[in-house]
Amino acid sequence: MNRQFLEAQLKKAMLAREKKEVSVFRLLLSQIKNREIATKRDLDEDEINEEISREVKKRKEAIGLFEQGKRDDLVAKEKEEMAILEKLLPPAMSNKELCQIIREAVSLEKPKGAVDFGRIMGRVMGMVKGKAAGERVARMVKELISDC
Repeated sequence: MNRQFLEAQLKKAMLAREKKEVSVFRLLLSQIKNREIATKRDLDEDEINEEISREVKKRKEAIGLFEQGKRDDLVAKEKEEMAILEKLLPPAMSNKELCQIIREAVSLEKPKGAVDFGRIMGRVMGMVKGKAAGERVARMVKELISDC
């Protein structure tokens, strides 16, 4: 995923007069531009995927809050936006692939128990680079560490 692709998708959505997509792409491109300004360089593909993942995570959190507040209209809006963003993300890793990466990280770190959770999580998240949700990775790491 690169910026030019996102700009092309924005243009396509504008021509098709799809207001939701236009809104989502504009917001996403704005977030990317802000991060580029902050880092003073163009973002690479992995960093753009991180931004998309952040936006998906924001939508998930908002959905939870709106559900608590019984705001079904806003829940539906956030779910639509999240679906648009999720289409942009690379396919998620399978459990088998993720388990293999976690086992590799565990073998490199040689954990002595749950106290080494943070080090292993950092290593695994660096290896998966947005291809697996942090919650999913954390759950699998906890399971493997508890077996040690």
